[in-house]
Amino acid sequence: MLSKVVMGLMNVLLQTQQCEDFMKHLFDVVKQIVYHFQRAIFVETTGYCADLVYGVLRHCNSVNPVTNNAASSLFYLLLKTNFQVTRNISRMKLQATIAVSKLAGEGVVYAPERFQNALKAVSHYVRFSDLEFSQFSASHNIDLFRSSVSELSERLLSVLQNSARISDYSYDPEMTADLYYEISKGYIASPDLRAAWLLSLASFHKLQDNYEEASQ
Repeated sequence: MLSKVVMGLMNVLLQTQQCEDFMKHLFDVVKQIVYHFQRAIFVETTGYCADLVYGVLRHCNSVNPVTNNAASSLFYLLLKTNFQVTRNISRMKLQATIAVSKLAGEGVVYAPERFQNALKAVSHYVRFSDLEFSQFSASHNIDLFRSSVSELSERLLSVLQNSARISDYSYDPEMTADLYYEISKGYIASPDLRAAWLLSLASFHKLQDNYEEASQ
């Protein structure tokens, strides 16, 4: 059984900036957790997947190329394992989009080009994926996996583009708030994603000391 205390500790460590060697060992521990507790992360109703994805994607924007590459590789492992366990990446797709929306809203993804390079690295890993299942032909699984990851990459890039729009109007608080709300309306069909953008809007209002608007 995966301990909530252990996952809580992993969550805290993944959200902090550490030296390269520490991050390497931390990512190795996360890989072992993913390997040994696949159902707890990708099947059962827990917040473990959300926490791991959020923490790992933070480091896909790292200025350290070694940490950035390691985070990209770990993100790919999460995608691949989700697919192996459930034959889809629905949970990863949702949690990754929410995570990038939150990170963008918090200003963590301040260099979109680094994040885009991380997504390109993931696409490279996928291109040479060797997924195999006895229930289907290998080519079917690989094609389905590749198309699913490609769709996710496009969605995450869309989030980054929306974030860039917000950055362009950082000098205008009212316009920025309007953009947050406008973007959130685009996710009406996905309540979790809309909530993520509305939370980012609330955080922005707090930064502007607009506490009444933030509470709405």
